[in-house]
Amino acid sequence: MLCRVVGVGQRGGGDDGAGPNTIDFLKSRGLVGDVELLEIREPSALLPLLEHADRVIVVDAALGAGAAGNVLVLRPEEIQQNALSSVSTHGMSVGQAIELARVLSAESICQDIFLVAIAAERPAGIRYGLSAEVEAALPRAADAILRLVGDETQKRDPNTYA
Repeated sequence: MLCRVVGVGQRGGGDDGAGPNTIDFLKSRGLVGDVELLEIREPSALLPLLEHADRVIVVDAALGAGAAGNVLVLRPEEIQQNALSSVSTHGMSVGQAIELARVLSAESICQDIFLVAIAAERPAGIRYGLSAEVEAALPRAADAILRLVGDETQKRDPNTYA
């Protein structure tokens, strides 16, 4: 059973780097087991990563998720309901990438997908580093991801976690 965690974002885009920085944070915690930690720069690169996994967790900066630093865990179907949009300027959001993947490869797309959205400020040009609010949210986002990874592990072997 494979759980894939994908951080989406541009490190030179200020808070848009929340996804890749969360992946760095998770790597520093030393995940074990069948967990892939990946980083992509923009949502269209998600399409092949949504295939052939038992669970996919996407972590991305989002506008409309509340105050900067707020962390939401959503299913793809809930993205529109919460009026979230990507910080990215590449024209395709995470929600749109998931919808497109489901249309193009319905039989091989993971059916167990989550989005961990970190509320961010609207970008104002090229800026390396995260705002203080988003930086402070990384441990909360990582904890949410670890719970989701643990839930997948429990599905595989109920004796793994007490």
